[in-house]
Amino acid sequence: ESLLGASNWMDAIFGLKLEETLTCDEVELEPPVVTEDLHRKLVCNIQGGSDVAATQNVSHVYDGIALSLQGSMEKHSDVLGRNAIWTRKQRIARLPPILVMQFGRFFWKATPDSQDHAGV
Repeated sequence: ESLLGASNWMDAIFGLKLEETLTCDEVELEPPVVTEDLHRKLVCNIQGGSDVAATQNVSHVYDGIALSLQGSMEKHSDVLGRNAIWTRKQRIARLPPILVMQFGRFFWKATPDSQDHAGV
């Protein structure tokens, strides 16, 4: 029985692979951080995204998904020796056979100390 490269049947059916690239906005010498994570839902922001995009009108699912796949966050920069603003861009590396979508009305701001919505 094939699990489509997944380790269990839940990830095979609902697993969504996202490739995330973080680039530092304040210094170009900082190398980009590229990670690949497995998620079980795709978020669609229905009232705009973070920062400037928060005022953007979302009329289509595509627009909301595009907003959720990009953003900015504060993260430690080894080159600067302090926290800096980083741009987060995600791309879908693998879609599952069954896609679960969350329509998010409110935006949650990620911080270096937050762990998957801890305390929210």
